[in-house]
Amino acid sequence: MTDDPVDALLATMLRDVYPRLEVGARAIIHSELSCDADVYMAVDDMLQFSLLSDVPISTALLDQAEAAINWWWDEELTQRTLGWVAKHRAKHTVAA
Repeated sequence: MTDDPVDALLATMLRDVYPRLEVGARAIIHSELSCDADVYMAVDDMLQFSLLSDVPISTALLDQAEAAINWWWDEELTQRTLGWVAKHRAKHTVAA
């Protein structure tokens, strides 16, 4: 396990969220990770696409996302990504 909360978040989301997304969403995320290595945008997109596709995310994973965002995040994406977390919490948070 890595000490970097952003890397840990990405690993968890790739395991728990990515497989549940629609094919088109997975293609976009795969492109971000393989071409640009844009971890921040990939995590942001997984939160966005899972919300739009009605894929619930556990409270524990949302807590992990907030901790990673507050630890170190792309400045331009901070408020946007925190917004996806808040929308998930409001819409359909499930038990860890």
